[in-house]
Amino acid sequence: MKKLILAMVPGIIMLSLNGCVSTSNVVPLGNGTYHIAASDKGGVFSSDGKVVSASIKKAEIFCKRENKHAEILKLDRSDEGPFKFESSDIIFRCK
Repeated sequence: MKKLILAMVPGIIMLSLNGCVSTSNVVPLGNGTYHIAASDKGGVFSSDGKVVSASIKKAEIFCKRENKHAEILKLDRSDEGPFKFESSDIIFRCK
């Protein structure tokens, strides 16, 4: 039993170290602009680069439906360290 528990420890540690990026739905703001928020719920290796990338990727996918590209109008991101929630907000339009 001890061997089984010891064998599971590295996996549990890795799961706790890796963050999980989640993005909001695309929210229309009017005048052809949209908002997306993203967050990474912790983990030692979380970074705002991941959440910004996830937001921009989702904006690009959204605009591709109209054969357009996302133009980022505003980008806000947190600048926090390990074990904190990283987040980003983007406002964009399809052009």
